[in-house]
Amino acid sequence: MTNQNGHRRKRILLFCNSPFGPVMSSPGIRTRHMAEVLCEQMPEAQITLALPRGSRIPPEAAQIGYDVEIYSTFSIPKLFMRHDIIIATDFPVLAMFAFPFRKFVLDYYTIYFIEWLDLAKDVAIGSDLKRDVWIGHKRRRIGAELLYSDFLLTANDRQKDYYIGAMIGLGLIDPLVYDYDPGMHNLIEPAPHGIRPDPLPEHGKPAVKGVFAGIKETDKLLIWNGGIVQWYDPATLLQAMAKICEHRDDVKLVFVGGAYPGMGPVGLGARFHEAIRVSRELGLYNSSVFFEMAWVPYERMKDYMLEADLAVCTYFNNLETHFSFRTRFVDVFWAELPLICTEGDVLADMVRDRELGFAVPEKDPDALAAAIEKLLDDPALFARVKANIRENNKTMGWTRSFEHLIRYLKDPKSSALSKWRRTAMLGGAWAQWVTHRAATIWIR
Repeated sequence: MTNQNGHRRKRILLFCNSPFGPVMSSPGIRTRHMAEVLCEQMPEAQITLALPRGSRIPPEAAQIGYDVEIYSTFSIPKLFMRHDIIIATDFPVLAMFAFPFRKFVLDYYTIYFIEWLDLAKDVAIGSDLKRDVWIGHKRRRIGAELLYSDFLLTANDRQKDYYIGAMIGLGLIDPLVYDYDPGMHNLIEPAPHGIRPDPLPEHGKPAVKGVFAGIKETDKLLIWNGGIVQWYDPATLLQAMAKICEHRDDVKLVFVGGAYPGMGPVGLGARFHEAIRVSRELGLYNSSVFFEMAWVPYERMKDYMLEADLAVCTYFNNLETHFSFRTRFVDVFWAELPLICTEGDVLADMVRDRELGFAVPEKDPDALAAAIEKLLDDPALFARVKANIRENNKTMGWTRSFEHLIRYLKDPKSSALSKWRRTAMLGGAWAQWVTHRAATIWIR
């Protein structure tokens, strides 16, 4: 396919290996909006979205201008070889056959390894050996992914620092790389999660108030908009709710986001079940605190947020928090909801510094309860916070988020080590990964 000047169009593949369709979590959401931005900003290129079997083809794809292909495991090498640049959050083993001949962009907008350290508590309960082997094979996969990277995206500067350190440890930044690109701008740059491009409507379809038994139209609604995995701390929020409910009955909390897409009941995780247990013990379950057990579709989530008065999210101020970029917060900002969260991450700093809500100390139900009631009961503060969020949203659109990606795609100059040096390293990394993968299966 050629452009108007008779030159072959640059072929860009967005490879998605997560559930995609009405029900999807942040990887699918990010890929969807990336396809939209690339079509808008690079009309001269051919954009293709590759989806796993079982995905639902976006009905808007033809109108926006990108192609869609459904792939299987063994169609991956041929699919990759038909494109010039491949963008993914995860490259499968068979991608290495195309690696020497194509450009690879790794979209690492989270610190997977630190998340896996926490998730291993669910994966290998009761066995330190299982946990060590499982983490070992995950660590080797991270190493292989970084070896692929001609260009790497992160969600913030803290993550950029983290991954530069990881690449130094793998030998991917040597004196020649540093001399050529001392700021690493041609190797790694931030691309934070953006807000929805949709204009904010005044009202949505009924989702909570008057729908959930026990939640009235006049109640003050708090929303937790996402799943509850190991690094989250719902117990502190529930303790704060118990304090509030001692002297008022008009504040209700809904956890919206049950089992992660594609994971079934196991996707709920230990923290989700802990939240239900604690809410029962405190006498809050289905009276002041409610749970959606299924994952709410992406478009339907708007209705929940439009009904809410505040968004809340509590977690532990640990290593995961320090590097995180909590994508659920961005949807909250789109809905212009004041946010109360735990301090420690870059978005919590933004909430504090730009007065978008309150960032409170971890494990402090008293501070959390006070922040909730202050925002609910102070109309002037509430209005000021919403105005601040509205102004802040101007800087958080998807097009702005992907500026560095667009720059690279238009002129793909990379300061990464040569392909041939990395190919040998990549083969060894995948061999180690396969060995550890086999070990995880053997010790089950």
